[in-house]
Amino acid sequence: NFASLSSKDSVNLIKKLDDYQRIVITAGLKSNVQSLKTYLYELAQLVQKFYESERLIGKPINDWVAALYLVEHSVKVLKNGLWLLGISAPEEMKSLEIN
Repeated sequence: NFASLSSKDSVNLIKKLDDYQRIVITAGLKSNVQSLKTYLYELAQLVQKFYESERLIGKPINDWVAALYLVEHSVKVLKNGLWLLGISAPEEMKSLEIN
């Protein structure tokens, strides 16, 4: 239940996730992988924006659960989309130190 997530960033992310099936079908029917690539790039940007803006400290547990589910679902969509493109997704991201 995403009712507790009402910030602009969470709503934008939910809407983008809702587009996934349509994007995959359209990309397949038109043999246009660019639309899937663009979708995944935009989704990754929205996930990052949501992660940076959502403040959960002091909020009810339902907000935490909804936020975690939203991020988990986003990761599944990103992994699935990358798989469709023949790209393997890393299990974790590591930061690079630049000297």
